[in-house]
Amino acid sequence: MEDGISGAMEAEPMKIFDRREPLKITNPEIQRIAIEKALNTTLLPDQDQYIFHDNDWLMSRGAGAGKTYAHCIKLAISEGEPLRLREEFSSDYDIEMFIELWQKLKDAGIVVRRICW
Repeated sequence: MEDGISGAMEAEPMKIFDRREPLKITNPEIQRIAIEKALNTTLLPDQDQYIFHDNDWLMSRGAGAGKTYAHCIKLAISEGEPLRLREEFSSDYDIEMFIELWQKLKDAGIVVRRICW
C-alpha cells in the first residue's frame, strides 16, 4: 500500500498465523515459540518459567535481567479486564516497552489483552 506522500510501498505487518481473527494458543510451548518469533528473540529459561508456568521470578541478577520484558509479555497475553497502563506501570519507559511488545504480538496474530490509559 502506498503511504500517500512519497508513493513508496509500506510493508504489511508480519503475520505468524494466516487467520482473520487472532489465535488463542493454550499450549505453553507453542505459545513460547510464537512469541519468540513475533518478537524476534529467545526467552531465557527464567523468563519462560515466569511467563508460562506462573513460577515466581527466579533471576537474582538484578537490573538488566529481563524481568520487566517478561512481565510485559505476561501482561500482554493475560486474560482479564482491559489493562490500565498508568496503574500497572510506574514509568513512561515501561509503558513504552509494553506497548511496543503488545503491538508486535498483536500484529503477529497473537491474542493480546485490551489496554486503556
